[in-house]
Amino acid sequence: MFKQIAAATLMLCAVAGASATTYNLGTLPLAPASYGDFISYGPDTVFEDLFNFSVPDGTLGVSANILAVTSVTNTNAFAYHISDLSYSIWQGNTQIGLTHSGGLIPTYTALAAGSYTVKIAGESDGQFGGIYGVNLAVTPVPEPATYGLMLVGLGLLGLATRRRDAANDKFM
Repeated sequence: MFKQIAAATLMLCAVAGASATTYNLGTLPLAPASYGDFISYGPDTVFEDLFNFSVPDGTLGVSANILAVTSVTNTNAFAYHISDLSYSIWQGNTQIGLTHSGGLIPTYTALAAGSYTVKIAGESDGQFGGIYGVNLAVTPVPEPATYGLMLVGLGLLGLATRRRDAANDKFM
């Protein structure tokens, strides 16, 4: 009987300390607009947040950053902190990108038009919980004609430089 009560209590504690929130963002606009937010949790909470959205053709830039605040009374402790922050990009059941290490460096993933999910997970372990900031930005993918025009322009610059150098050689 004691084992059953202990198991039930342990399960209740595990459920109380876990959290999952889903944010439905709709279609993300192309740059320079973006989606950004600050998310906070109470102390000792394991979380996994889901950000559902769709994009036109483009490149998705994702960053999630821990906002660590040191304690005023104990400079060796954090008043607000999140450990093991990570985020991953999913299309349906297929993971197409992952960042661990606190998410301090934005990742960029080329996306076809469609629906996606960014999962952000971690554990708030500060005295008063934890806070993180998230930013999702979509930039358009250049058309192949754009690259073609750029290459033609570079070729013309090279030709002009070569002709100028040849003209300068005649006078020397």
